[in-house]
Amino acid sequence: MVDTRASDGGTPRWMPYLAVGLIALVAALLNRGYSTEDAFITYRYSFNLASGNGFVYNLGEHYLGTSAPLYGLLLGILGIPNPNWIPTISSVLCSAGLVAAAIGIYAYGDAVSRRTQGVIASALFVLSPLTLESFGSEFPLLMAVIVWSLVFYLRGKTTGSAALAGIAILIRPDSALVLVVIGIDYLVAKKKLPFREILIVIAILAPFLILAKVYYGSFFPGTMAAKVAQTKSGNWHLFIRDAYGALRNRYFPPSPGAGYSTALKIPLAALFLGLSLLRVARPWRLALIWVALFVLFYQLARLPYYHWYLVPASLGLSLLAAGFIDTVAIGLSWMSSRISQISRHAVAQAVAAIAFLFVVSLRTLALSKSPPGFDPKMKLYEQIGAYFDANTSPQDSIGYVEIGLIGYYSHRQIIDPLGLVTKGVAEHVATRDFSWALQQYQPTYILRTSGFDEFLFKGIDNQAWFSRHYSESKIFAAPGAPTVVVYKRSQ
Repeated sequence: MVDTRASDGGTPRWMPYLAVGLIALVAALLNRGYSTEDAFITYRYSFNLASGNGFVYNLGEHYLGTSAPLYGLLLGILGIPNPNWIPTISSVLCSAGLVAAAIGIYAYGDAVSRRTQGVIASALFVLSPLTLESFGSEFPLLMAVIVWSLVFYLRGKTTGSAALAGIAILIRPDSALVLVVIGIDYLVAKKKLPFREILIVIAILAPFLILAKVYYGSFFPGTMAAKVAQTKSGNWHLFIRDAYGALRNRYFPPSPGAGYSTALKIPLAALFLGLSLLRVARPWRLALIWVALFVLFYQLARLPYYHWYLVPASLGLSLLAAGFIDTVAIGLSWMSSRISQISRHAVAQAVAAIAFLFVVSLRTLALSKSPPGFDPKMKLYEQIGAYFDANTSPQDSIGYVEIGLIGYYSHRQIIDPLGLVTKGVAEHVATRDFSWALQQYQPTYILRTSGFDEFLFKGIDNQAWFSRHYSESKIFAAPGAPTVVVYKRSQ
């Protein structure tokens, strides 16, 4: 429960919780029309479950190709009254998750007596494009569960912390890293194993693992193997390289007239990191270590970069920014001589926070000015899926690379050349045989765009299996979206 007693200065303790929750709610409402393309892979699992066809992607194929099994199951159960509501239900869950994460970040700050940092970090996290661009996926809800697991641990409620960590693993298996962080901290502090908490985690995980093994033949989703195969092929870079490039282009885009050079950015970044860690390294260590482990794991596991993987980094950057603001505020209060001793630091924090938010506001709020839910490519994919649903036979199949929206709205069997939802493909992707799945299964329709042809399927027109059996049948085009050419297999 939230302590409602007055904090320093007579402000009720519940007011900051309410404030950060409202900020998150506004951000969620502004972003409600957005969903990542990949999220619709999970939505299709949910749709089939809600429709009574089982937790599968292609009907009759027991293969777990979603990285978010518990999230998909939850959507499927909630979608039973009307499976078509699933994207909307996901938007509601993401909104609830964002609000819960915001409140949880402040609660963490409250638990370690860093309330101002908690408010600032919470606001920065929920307003960050890195966070908002994960909307529609499992990440907003996942972050809430992980943050609250850390809060429960800090408050001494280790059984609740263990339960939430177990739930986080079911939402996304790589969340096991939070158990590593909490477990090591517990061992160092208590000098003993948390046997009761371990049993709680096992009790939560065991039923799913057993059912997954029986139903799918595997304990875990096959998505990690498919993603690792992408980097092995050489067509995708390792996580840190592209993540760094994405962050650099977002916050420090090439701009010859910016007034400062790259050589100056490096010491400025070092200064920012140093001043940040002065104030956050110890109190926020659990969260920061988890973020660092997440990034390190993705690099060592040889996983590629996808923008929703930056959500944990968004939390880490928000915490560092909060520490930076707090450190600058201390400097401002030390230099000030006109403000009373009691209010000096609070005013300085407010000034520093306002200045920082003003600097990043244009980039932070750009998302709401150009809602990603209206991405021309995603709208086109939705239209293509609806076309196949209305104009093709349920026995037909489709082969394409970006399968989220087209797969969800077409309700047709999908052949995935990258192996996310098609079993046995990953080993061929690793050897750069990207057309193997298309050649092996020869779907009724193959969709192509110039970008993917150049990147993955160069020379496919010269392959006998394709030139003999496929011919162009339709073209989909829209302003701002890639032209999609449909090839149909001859009977």
